[in-house]
Amino acid sequence: MDSASQDEKHIEIEHREVKATGNALLVSRDGEVRRLPIPSSNPNDPLNFTKWEKFGVILSCCWFCMLQVLPPQFHLTN
Repeated sequence: MDSASQDEKHIEIEHREVKATGNALLVSRDGEVRRLPIPSSNPNDPLNFTKWEKFGVILSCCWFCMLQVLPPQFHLTN
């Protein structure tokens, strides 16, 4: 082996301490997961939707996307 191939196999990893600034902490000191972004108190906020409401939104988006990819003979016309 030549020295060039030996250098390619050697990888050095630098370890350094990084401190987070701002509110980048995703787990609180009590071990609770923080929800980011924080949901508002508005009941129309999508972050406050129930699982069924979120499922309904995803289902309707998928349904309308499927309508766009269907061949023209399957489109609704008057």
